[in-house]
Amino acid sequence: MRTVAVFTATRAEYGLLRPLLLRLRESRQCRLQLIVSGTHLSHAHGYTLTEIQHDGFEPDATIPLDFSKDSPGHLCGALGTMIAETGASLARLQPDIFVLLGDRYECLGAATAAAMLSTPVAHIHGGEITRGAMDDSFRHAVTKLSHLHFTSCEPYRQRVIQLGEQPDRVWNVGALGVENALSLPLFDETAVRDYLHLEAGRPYFLCTFHPVTLEPGQEETQWREMQQALERYANHAVVVTGANADPGGGLINRMLAQWGRQQPERVRLFDSLGVLRYLSAAKYAACVVGNSSSGIIEIPSLGVPVVNIGDRQQGRIASPAVLHCPPEEDAIVASLAQALTPGCREHARVTPNPYEKAETSAAIAEILLTFPLRSIFRKVFFDIVRQ
Repeated sequence: MRTVAVFTATRAEYGLLRPLLLRLRESRQCRLQLIVSGTHLSHAHGYTLTEIQHDGFEPDATIPLDFSKDSPGHLCGALGTMIAETGASLARLQPDIFVLLGDRYECLGAATAAAMLSTPVAHIHGGEITRGAMDDSFRHAVTKLSHLHFTSCEPYRQRVIQLGEQPDRVWNVGALGVENALSLPLFDETAVRDYLHLEAGRPYFLCTFHPVTLEPGQEETQWREMQQALERYANHAVVVTGANADPGGGLINRMLAQWGRQQPERVRLFDSLGVLRYLSAAKYAACVVGNSSSGIIEIPSLGVPVVNIGDRQQGRIASPAVLHCPPEEDAIVASLAQALTPGCREHARVTPNPYEKAETSAAIAEILLTFPLRSIFRKVFFDIVRQ
């Protein structure tokens, strides 16, 4: 039996990991451990540990972080805590392999701790590009601290190899989020509207907007542009999920709260919907709008139009059906108008999602439980020979 520890620090990350966690829990070859940190333990961000526990998982370690401020300097302290406390947890739990997903600073801290303790790391969603976020550098750093790699598209697999990782340790398995979108028993529209407190027949946008961390100080201006654009569709309700714990996220959440108080009949604000409710809400939305990675990766598999705003996701492979626009009111209004046309909705419905691949969680679980670990730390840089 192999002991597999999995790390999660955000609602979005847990939603993606969920099918893998369920599969590992069911396997007789696996002793599953769970390390929980980040916004899962923050009441200001929805305290989504309860969502994890609702699925029947109890953390083997919890690592609270201080989110009372979201300045870069303050989050440096959170990163230091992440490294120290993850190291202590890994020393106590002694897993055979440690699973990380994504590109956030919490993930980088966890990977750094694992490297110091000589714990093998398996990384999911490496090789991707997000030019608008500091996470871009974090992701590639985690790749170099990892030993097994599960990418969501073939170009991403090639990029991980370009970073010097051995090809026989890098697999293109597709995206776990797409597996969620295609396999979860989504709620029907009546149940969704009841939960969102929306009357039958009223169209709505599903919106998430995070800070663009390589454009510090612009979060207020960019959100105002987006809010003003949404105001011009007064017949549409707006369902908004809160921003994450990046620098500037707290300011966006305060503006969201103010907007919700000003227009309670139209704006529905949630710290977190959870993966099942989020995907269910997306399924019946007139459009998904904002700058979350979910609009690029998962939502296209539901056949729903997406308007991706600004540079946060710039560089990611995207379905041709996803509309892109700058964070400017008129451009957003024009993109929303296009997204609401019958032709655009039909295009979204029939266009293949580049992240879609069968049995993603099964492929990852099989490799995690069977790949030989004896000499896994002997990482020889793989040089690509140019012709």
